[in-house]
Order: sequence, then C-alpha cells, then structure tokens
Amino acid sequence: MTGAPAAHAHVLRLRPCDAPLAQALHAVLSADERERAARLRFDADRERYVVAHAYMRLILAQHLGMKDPAAVPLQRGAKGEPLIANDERPLRCSLSHAREHVAVAVAPHTAVGIDVEELRDNMEAGQIAQRFFAPEETAELAALAPGAARERFVQLWTCKEAFIKAIGLGLSHPLDGFAVRGLGTSAPHYAGIGAEHGSDAAWTLAAYDLGAGAHAAVAVHAPHARVELSQTPWDTFARAFGPA
Repeated sequence: MTGAPAAHAHVLRLRPCDAPLAQALHAVLSADERERAARLRFDADRERYVVAHAYMRLILAQHLGMKDPAAVPLQRGAKGEPLIANDERPLRCSLSHAREHVAVAVAPHTAVGIDVEELRDNMEAGQIAQRFFAPEETAELAALAPGAARERFVQLWTCKEAFIKAIGLGLSHPLDGFAVRGLGTSAPHYAGIGAEHGSDAAWTLAAYDLGAGAHAAVAVHAPHARVELSQTPWDTFARAFGPA
C-alpha cells in the first residue's frame, strides 16, 4: 500500500522480567498506570500490564522524538484508551496485548486501532462466531475444518477488534454489524461499516500472521494507508530500560 498518512505497528513477544528490569519498567509508568497494575490479581497479569504500557511509552517516545518514555504525555480517554496530549506532533495510538505478545499502533492525525490474539486449542470458534459475527463470516467458518476454522476465527476477531478500537467504541459496537473480507489476499477490507464511520473505502485494514498461531491486525481511518510492521526483539526492549 502507498499513500499517507502512514501507520506503524510494533510487536513485542514477551519474556519473563528479572527484578532490575521490572523495577525500571515500573519507574517509567505514571501513578495512574502503576495503580491500575497493582489492582490486577495475578502476578502474570500485572507483569504483562507493566511491560505493555512501558513498551507503548517507549514506542511513542521514539515517534515523538523524546528520550524519556516517562515523559510521554499520555492520558486516558472515556473508554480507557490511550491518548497523547501533544499539539505539536499530533499522534493517535492503540495498544493490545495477549498472553505472549504486546502490540502498539501509531498514526499521525487519524484514527488507528490494533489487536493481537493467539490461537487456543480449546477455543469454541463456531459458538462465539454464531453469537458475535456477521452471517457471511459464520458461514465461512462453518465451511472450514476445525483447526482451520479456529485460525480464521482469530484472524477475523483481530480485524474486527482493531476497527472497534479505532472508532473508540470497543465491544459496545456490534461485531455482527460489519464484515471482514479478503483475508489471505493482498487487500483485506471491511464491508458494511456504515456512514457514521465513513465508507468502507475510507478505511485501510492490514492483517499479519505473527507465527505460532498469533495474529495481529491494524485498522486505519485513511484509504490506501501504508502500514508498516516491525517486531522488537526482547533484548532490544530490555536494553532501552537498562543502565546508560
């Protein structure tokens, strides 16, 4: 895809944090972020939250030309979504994390959403699709073998979740009100979005197979936007918060 504005997607595969790294990551979070992390019940969820938000701050600092991730002027929107309070270099961003992956999307001036999901063998893809997906998507899944259906379900879910995050409504927006078409081709796209969110052609959809059953998708409110994906090695991430 060519054209502007471009969106950037960044993915980090998680590894356990040692104590010095965990302390360094906590230090860059805001008081609100640290409080939210502390309220999580399980250690793994707290660590994932801290890594995800530190990674988002690191990525945003790079895009804003800032040296200190702690200084990124992050706020929370009405739905809890991350917002950047920066009038000089307006950026929109989106954050997603699964068990082993964190994904961040950044775009200038325009709405962007990202989602990352991982395949699970016990996933009841057909039942969930019957409840939440458009009829054509449900039919598509029903025509596939169970393993292929679970994989396609994850792909569809990431694409739909990316869109509802981009419009700022989350799951309050019905997933069966629009469809994802063209997965597996060079031009995946949305259908039936509705005039209130622009025409179908006003959106760019990019879908990625991250390997090992993990998938990510980015929705950008711009036609034919160039979406660039980069995967950050864990060691590169950890060094960014290590001793100078």
